[in-house]
Amino acid sequence: MSALRKVYDAHAKLSGEALRLTSGLPFGCIGALMSEPEKQFSLTHAALTSRDRARKQIPAISNNRRAIPLDAEFLADCLYLPEAVLLDEMVQIDMERGLVQARLSTRPDLPLTCFQRVDPVRHPRHVNGGLLVHLTGMLGFVHAYYVLGLRCREGWIGVGALIHKARYPNMALIGKPLELQLKATNVREGNQKKVVTYDFLFTQDGNTVFKSNQTAMWLHMP
Repeated sequence: MSALRKVYDAHAKLSGEALRLTSGLPFGCIGALMSEPEKQFSLTHAALTSRDRARKQIPAISNNRRAIPLDAEFLADCLYLPEAVLLDEMVQIDMERGLVQARLSTRPDLPLTCFQRVDPVRHPRHVNGGLLVHLTGMLGFVHAYYVLGLRCREGWIGVGALIHKARYPNMALIGKPLELQLKATNVREGNQKKVVTYDFLFTQDGNTVFKSNQTAMWLHMP
């Protein structure tokens, strides 16, 4: 069986598990099904236990509020080529809070956006909604790399599992940058996998353009 086939099979199995765990529960309630020992692997615990290791590797990033370019090691480790990461810069990575903030310039040549048929009134050029969902995955890679200390080159593969809820209150128009935020609300850890639930909030000039609650799986496949 090929490595790619194993990823697909594991993704399908774990996505089904996530659906079973969250069926009928309020959004983001995976933690409600955890036993007391499992609750020890909360977000705070995960952040604190991985903090020292991550800080040794990237001391300039941790809890720094200034804009920081994406570093070459992260881009080399990501499952997507740099052209698909799209993020312009990191604004903040807060390990204790499980918080990642980044910035994206809104350009007319963005993927999918560049193929829009534009009407200045009815359909102005904007950041495509599917692209916003893609950006949640890119922020997930940032969180996994800098906060959880996971490395794709060491066999960790991230796969989306569930979008519990997503809203697009306003159109993300071309012009002003998008401020992108991920907050990990729960990290459930096992020997070969991690189940992470995130809240995402994307804003433009103070207005919310995307808001969601999502769960992803991180699988160790050496």
